[in-house]
Amino acid sequence: MGRLIQRVWFLGLRLYVKVGLYFYFKEIQILGRENVPTGPVIFTPNHQNAFMDALVLICHSEKEIHSMVRASVFNQPFLAWLLGTLNMMPVFRIRDGYQSLGRNEAVFQRCYSLLQSGKSLLIFPEGNHDLHRRIPPLSKGFTRVTFGAMEGNEWQQNIHVVPIGFNYSRHTKAGSRVRMTFCPPIPLLDYRDEYSENPVKAAQALKETTAQRMSQALVQIPEPYDEIEEKLIATCGDQIISSKETNIVIQQIVNGEELPPNPPLGRLKFFLSQLGYIANILPVSIMRGIVAKYIPDIMFHASMKIAIGIFLFPLVYWLEGLLLSPYLTYANTVVFSVSLCGVLLYNKLRRS
Repeated sequence: MGRLIQRVWFLGLRLYVKVGLYFYFKEIQILGRENVPTGPVIFTPNHQNAFMDALVLICHSEKEIHSMVRASVFNQPFLAWLLGTLNMMPVFRIRDGYQSLGRNEAVFQRCYSLLQSGKSLLIFPEGNHDLHRRIPPLSKGFTRVTFGAMEGNEWQQNIHVVPIGFNYSRHTKAGSRVRMTFCPPIPLLDYRDEYSENPVKAAQALKETTAQRMSQALVQIPEPYDEIEEKLIATCGDQIISSKETNIVIQQIVNGEELPPNPPLGRLKFFLSQLGYIANILPVSIMRGIVAKYIPDIMFHASMKIAIGIFLFPLVYWLEGLLLSPYLTYANTVVFSVSLCGVLLYNKLRRS
């Protein structure tokens, strides 16, 4: 019964967060679903947007995914509870204290057990998150888990690694676009002979293949980074998430070509988006104030906005309806309807 309750809670919370993501983003594009095989999968995305990356994947995958998240996030009791109910586990790094590294072994053993039982796992192979639109060298940590799982089942079960490319139009802004691309899978059984001869060489080969497939789905901006990104956003706007087309534009910028600016937002769309903002100015202001005051790391701003917003906005709507109830019949229904439409107008129409 306990397992059933946990399962129902997970599915219900995942659906609730998925709805929240729909209101938060202007558009969520999912590409390459056909690349996800049956059976246990280890998803290895690039990591540009803190635990927002994990939320988008968990809420838009047909598989039940367990993910490894840096342990420092779990220092906040509310976040530790919320992330734990979404099957997220802490992984410790050297910066968390050398003595903490020993605690990873229990986490790895749990990962092996989950994969052997047919579950899927999310690992960020970069080892850290970074707002920059490029892929850094991958860490060796994820290969330890992948090959450790294969050793645990004595190479009898084929586990696939599926690289993922995340592209955001604006990482920290509500009303932005995001594209998640599932890349072609990598069967770990293909590495059995190489791993038995030279585990280090096999790990390096897996890292290179993962990075290569991931990079094909990513927008990658070279140096001078800030200058090129500024021109790129001015040209592409929120269509910057289209990796193939955007990388062509990047090359044109590098070559010094003159490019037409992104057309401005139409007056009607701008007007409607501002109406949406006015309808939600109270919860938006509270959310922004909390994030600005208590979240110094800008890389967590989008993640915290969604974590706070999915609970804050309905609460504020309910309180506004309660205050208006002496003067307006069905006040809560009216407030909820107007405010939700306002969120849609603001986040779906505004320029990200």
